[in-house]
Amino acid sequence: NYAFNASAATSITAKINGAVGDYAFYDQRNVSAVNISADDSNITSLGSYAFSRFGSNRATPESNVIELDFRNSSFSTINSYAFGGDSSSSSYRNKYMKIRLPSSVATISANAFRYTDHCDFYFYKSTPPTLSATTCWQNATNYKIFVPFGSINAYKTATNWTEEADNIVGFAEAG
Repeated sequence: NYAFNASAATSITAKINGAVGDYAFYDQRNVSAVNISADDSNITSLGSYAFSRFGSNRATPESNVIELDFRNSSFSTINSYAFGGDSSSSSYRNKYMKIRLPSSVATISANAFRYTDHCDFYFYKSTPPTLSATTCWQNATNYKIFVPFGSINAYKTATNWTEEADNIVGFAEAG
């Protein structure tokens, strides 16, 4: 918990094996370069506010998309504000990010992706995770939710996912 909270880092390279606690990378607003390798990391649990306010003050975020690739991790819950901002202020909103989530995700808490702008969320699980509320993407703008191509309808019609139907897009990765 609070491991790298509010540091002035502009770059993060990490191999993470184990739990990422509450507020672990919270308020890393100046981060513009991130390398958390999916091949070398296995995040087993993800705390609330873990990546909230992440890279929101970086220069030209639209041409410097931050990618967080957790495909090889095994966390089952995305807690409140794990990737979302906690304020409408532009300097606190997560923006221009690509977040790849593991197929182990079973539950997504309220406000998990709140106040995100221009973000892409990739889900690899063929059955939709349970959304605990319709507020998971509250106040988010210009975002897409990518799901396995054969599961588009399952996601668009699942409980609490129906409000996100217009943002759900199918994908099939090469290889």
